[in-house]
Amino acid sequence: MTLELETYKDIRGYYSGYIYKGYFKAPADAAYRFYVSVDDEAEIYFSNTSKPEDMKLLYKSPGFSSYRGYFRVDGGRLTKWMNLTKDNYYYMEVRMVQYQGGDHLSVAVEIQDPNVTPGHFHTQREIQRLLVDQVLTRETTIVTVNNPDDGLYALGFVDPKTGTNFVGARINTNCSGWELNVAIRDFYSKYYNTYISVEKTMYNADGLVTHNVRNHTKAVYKIQVQKSITSATTNKINI
Repeated sequence: MTLELETYKDIRGYYSGYIYKGYFKAPADAAYRFYVSVDDEAEIYFSNTSKPEDMKLLYKSPGFSSYRGYFRVDGGRLTKWMNLTKDNYYYMEVRMVQYQGGDHLSVAVEIQDPNVTPGHFHTQREIQRLLVDQVLTRETTIVTVNNPDDGLYALGFVDPKTGTNFVGARINTNCSGWELNVAIRDFYSKYYNTYISVEKTMYNADGLVTHNVRNHTKAVYKIQVQKSITSATTNKINI
């Protein structure tokens, strides 16, 4: 995980390649272009949507450059201008190849703001290094039990990748969050090599949160996966 689109210098060794994948979020309605400094070679693929399948080659380096050496007489270290929309996410990939000798990669962005303050031309085009913000959302599944009556039930899961059915241990409708965790955690550990957390919230007949087990009429269990995964863990839950 890198926190900016810039590598350390001279650590890659010989004959290696790296791909950086992510999304560029446009901070304003404006024109943008990227500057690239690399040793030995780099390509930028950019999508006009958030979908990887829409990406096209945006830039191919003409050869290696000095560290953060963005400027060249023929403009060979920058991309063409692109008009992007504020708060939209655009998928992008930066691919780097290292042959031998020193190595580095830096990608910066220039924003051409159409709403600049007159006379402040230095703010119109400012080249900035790209920083990476992590927006991490754990997969969450909600299970709701209405009018728990001490009956028994079991949750069954279907793995969307293999179609395999998994049935958890039988549990009481008044079970605790930990008891539900124990009953179903083998599904997540077996197929996705991850732990889960289960949080139970009880509600009374007025829809208010209660901590009294005897007078609650609804129990809501929040199941949360404890690591990043690339696809949904299940596409069907049976009781």
